[in-house]
Amino acid sequence: MNSSKSFALTLLLGLLLLPRGVQATTLISDGFNRTGYLNGSTPDITVGGAKWQAFNNATASTWSTSGTVLTAGLDLQQTALIDLGVNYFVSNPGVYTLSSTITLAAGTSSKWVSLGFIQSGVLASGLGGAMNGSDAGWPWVLMRDNGGAAVFGGSAASNSLASLGAGTFATDTAQAVSLVLNTSLANWTLDVYVGATQLDLNGVAAGSTYTFTANPDIQYVGLSVSGGGTGLESIDNFSLTTVPEPSAMVLMVSGVAVVGLFRSRHVRLKTGY
Repeated sequence: MNSSKSFALTLLLGLLLLPRGVQATTLISDGFNRTGYLNGSTPDITVGGAKWQAFNNATASTWSTSGTVLTAGLDLQQTALIDLGVNYFVSNPGVYTLSSTITLAAGTSSKWVSLGFIQSGVLASGLGGAMNGSDAGWPWVLMRDNGGAAVFGGSAASNSLASLGAGTFATDTAQAVSLVLNTSLANWTLDVYVGATQLDLNGVAAGSTYTFTANPDIQYVGLSVSGGGTGLESIDNFSLTTVPEPSAMVLMVSGVAVVGLFRSRHVRLKTGY
């Protein structure tokens, strides 16, 4: 086999194998398959031993695991979060997908459950509220008990990116909700999905992906509930995954090319062709 064919086949083989090296890495995963209060419990998979923190003004909250799902009481707004550390998303650039399955009993009270990234420093407040208050989400998405939804790109309830009216999504039905945050770019980007539906964060003409003008100062990932209303919500399959930043993948491809070139040169030296 001539050297050019050897190099091409080696490079092709490397590229075919490359996806194995760039599959998503699970940082946090929790199926809530245990019983008891959420606060202080450890997710099935976690980062650096981080545990759930769930308080109401320094008092243990009503978030609890039933053995199959997570639920929260109806009394107060509250947040449950996992601390990844200051500047984690800056220090570890990549594409992060934060997901959970949310089920809301049908209602008209605009009771909601939210999923989101949460800005630094909120633990100092004792987790006394929800993502639209002192425990400020940035960015975050909420699902309402009337089938509506909303996305916010700024801290608390600022910078509304999407507002979907009642009946947009089915209630009494599990909805898979995901936020995809790309921190590998100079200006981070956000995509939000409910099931297979990508939410429009800019208006149709501008496309669905939102680009931050100022990157979020985030440290935590978590969940929040509105409090009040009727009926229980349930939450399952909480996860945070990541894939390498694009530049890392380019380096991997380059590495494969170098290996192919080295092998090609070795074949030429050995065979004289």
